[in-house]
Amino acid sequence: MSDVCGCSITLSASAKTAGMTIAARAALFSAARSGTGADHTTEAAALPWAERMAYFDRATGRLPQPWRTIVDWALTVTVAIAFVLVFEAEVAKPYRIPSSSMEPTLHCAKPGPECLGSFNDRIIANRLAYDFGSPKRGQIVVFKTTPAAAICGQGDGGNTFVKRLIGLPGDTVSERNGFIFINGKPLSEPYIDPAFRDHETGTWHVAAGHYFFLGDDRAFSCDSRRWGSVPRSNLIGPAAITYWPPSRWAWH
Repeated sequence: MSDVCGCSITLSASAKTAGMTIAARAALFSAARSGTGADHTTEAAALPWAERMAYFDRATGRLPQPWRTIVDWALTVTVAIAFVLVFEAEVAKPYRIPSSSMEPTLHCAKPGPECLGSFNDRIIANRLAYDFGSPKRGQIVVFKTTPAAAICGQGDGGNTFVKRLIGLPGDTVSERNGFIFINGKPLSEPYIDPAFRDHETGTWHVAAGHYFFLGDDRAFSCDSRRWGSVPRSNLIGPAAITYWPPSRWAWH
């Protein structure tokens, strides 16, 4: 058998253990935990994580039992909090619906203008979705707005909006008396309540690398019809679920 390492090293006890059975390695690990192993240092090099945990066990083992329990719980809670923070920052982030622009699909709370809910709906956006796939027409998307959207004021969610993706790069989006057409063809929109449809008419071209968004409450939504399309880099992710209030739980 050839030497794939390409190194010249004198075999030590730790190198010899590379071919040991699982039972033999478990025995060495047990000895390391008790501090009585004859080859404690070399086995630590072979099993660094296990050795660190054994060292932690020995260190906390000297504490009185109440304090050891406190340390164990503190470590568990710290790891759990770190996991939640990383998960929220990199994978899934919750958002609150502040306005009626997505009624009746997503509720804002009364007595807000045009709001139908007793509570603001809360959704979770999948922040990784667009790292592995392209945005799709009809998705509910969380995104950062362009500066032009400042005309909407703070009532629509500051500089983070939640809207329906309607136009893809290169599309021509038209509205005719409240009905949407994509490249001249009518768009089926079963999510629109007729009572929330407006009677506007207009045409917009979506630039390359940009996306066109509309609210489901067409009559009261401040959207791409007013401030233009949104670059791909501003898209945070599609809404995955509505999780609050419990009676409004839904997958998107």
